[in-house]
Amino acid sequence: MAIEKLNFVNIMGPIGKLDSAVKLCFDFNGFHPETASELVGGHKGFMPVADPNPYSSPLSRATEMLSRAELTPLAPKDGALDLSGASDFIDRTTQSLDKLSGQISKNRDLIDSDDKILTQIAPMLGIKTPLSKIFGLEYIKFRFGKLPRDSYEKVMIGREGQQFIYMPSSIEEEYVWGIYFAPRGAIERVDATFASLHFERIWISSRADGIPSEVYDILGKEERTLSLEIEKLQKERDAFLAEHRDKMLETTAVLQYHSDLFECRKLAMRTANNFFFGGWVAKDRAEEFQKLLESLDGITCITEAPEDNSALPTPPTRLKNRWFFRPFETFVKMYGLPRYGEIDPTPLVALTYCILFGLMFGDVGQGAVIAAIGFIMYRVKRADFGKILASIGLFSVAGGFLYGSVFGYEVLPGLRPLEDSNLFNMMMFASIGFGVVLIIVTMTINIINSIRRKNFTEGLFGNNGIAGVLFYLAIVVGVLGLFGFGQSVFTVPYILVFVVLPLLAMFLKEPLGKLVKRQKDVVPKKKGEFILENFFELFDVLLSYITNTISFVRIAAFALNHAGMMMFVFILARMGGSENLAIVIIGNIIVIGLEGFIVGIQTLRLEFYELFSRFFSGEGREFRPINKLSSKLK
Repeated sequence: MAIEKLNFVNIMGPIGKLDSAVKLCFDFNGFHPETASELVGGHKGFMPVADPNPYSSPLSRATEMLSRAELTPLAPKDGALDLSGASDFIDRTTQSLDKLSGQISKNRDLIDSDDKILTQIAPMLGIKTPLSKIFGLEYIKFRFGKLPRDSYEKVMIGREGQQFIYMPSSIEEEYVWGIYFAPRGAIERVDATFASLHFERIWISSRADGIPSEVYDILGKEERTLSLEIEKLQKERDAFLAEHRDKMLETTAVLQYHSDLFECRKLAMRTANNFFFGGWVAKDRAEEFQKLLESLDGITCITEAPEDNSALPTPPTRLKNRWFFRPFETFVKMYGLPRYGEIDPTPLVALTYCILFGLMFGDVGQGAVIAAIGFIMYRVKRADFGKILASIGLFSVAGGFLYGSVFGYEVLPGLRPLEDSNLFNMMMFASIGFGVVLIIVTMTINIINSIRRKNFTEGLFGNNGIAGVLFYLAIVVGVLGLFGFGQSVFTVPYILVFVVLPLLAMFLKEPLGKLVKRQKDVVPKKKGEFILENFFELFDVLLSYITNTISFVRIAAFALNHAGMMMFVFILARMGGSENLAIVIIGNIIVIGLEGFIVGIQTLRLEFYELFSRFFSGEGREFRPINKLSSKLK
């Protein structure tokens, strides 16, 4: 339940063994490489390995081939590869698919064109004159389209003396379809007249040059023929894909593997005859990894612990947690990753998140529903979120026993804060007390992390360091003694030692830190600016102590809110005298969905803002094996 210990492995050998060494690292699935150019620094004689990737072009064509075939690529797969043969297969397959797909697409375009023409001439079926004769008129222009019914009536009434002839072809409920004719010289004036009457012109395709009813029948038959042809071509394409699908997928997967493998060579540096690269492996597998590489002739490996060589790069972070805690790594990664050597916050997040959720959303029945949903989600999709739901659902069940609530029915013995004001007050103070404990725990973790990083300034004098803990504890103990036991501990010595002195230490954090490190310039040069800046910073720190502590009141608040929401559901269900079971069920569903979501977000807020902000910077970088990193190198 911690960050996995790592060792750094330096790998050297003759340039002819580079591909073999990279392949062993790739297949080991536990080697996180560092860029060799950064490791060798300014050493002369080293040059990058920058050979062009021979798999890049065929892989690109293979990926495009799968896209055209609407196939999802498989994961990269090791296997023998004849690059020339694979390239020929990709080209032949792509050409065959393009030919079939092109014919299908062409026929579909023809059908779309026919559909458009059929739509155009459907209102003209009453015209018995071939449209080619109308198209060919030299001195007369025509327009086909539709008029609103009221506009049509105006046209028919006022057409005397106008330079146009209007011929309706189809009369519908709202529109009248038809053609108007006008002399070439008057067509613009007539167009303006019809535009004012809201005439919508329809452009007729030149393919519709016969009698509309005959053209309609011909195009209908053509559509049916094209549809049958498409069906035949689709079957041919499906048969082709069924025959070649496995080889297409396997070829692409193997190409992807070899391409990724080749890209990993870029991590190495070389001289005329040798290569060098290095990276991180788990400490408990370092010996196994070293023996594996040294089984290659001429390969030399040197393993170092990061604690023994400060010149090594900062190790990446690889979280290693047990089954219950592992799903909650998702929440940690949402904020960031701890740096190597720090305390992994995952177990703390897992326990506190579940406990807080259970206290804020305590119901035996509703918690069991959430747990069941999470279990099903995990079984079906193997999703970590399913495990999280199952865990918080079980803690919600435990909280339900605390409050005696089953689907909102208070049928079990338990706490009833809405019925007892003293219990209500006790829950509010208990929530704050629980928050105080968590804040002190996180401040303690920050002290440990600071010491591990050798950041003694933050560990000793920071607002989340020893000075901050002393001040916070002094205030908490003083307030608890005064209001809880009626005894004041705020004597002059107590205030001077546990309140004033820690505040001064936090105020003078930077000078005191330089003093501890035996650095020069302990006294700030700009004293006024230093005092003003640190005054406001200290003021902000004091406010954060108060707000972070009070923020935990939401634990009790949401517990009461849950009881209140279920009370409202039962009021609605019993308005008719007898209890309406349907309203109870719907109310429970709404509460599970809505309040469960809100409580989940609020709990995460407590984790991130009240706890993580005190000890967790999230500045670590993720451990990524070379076979997962390769696609990012391109």
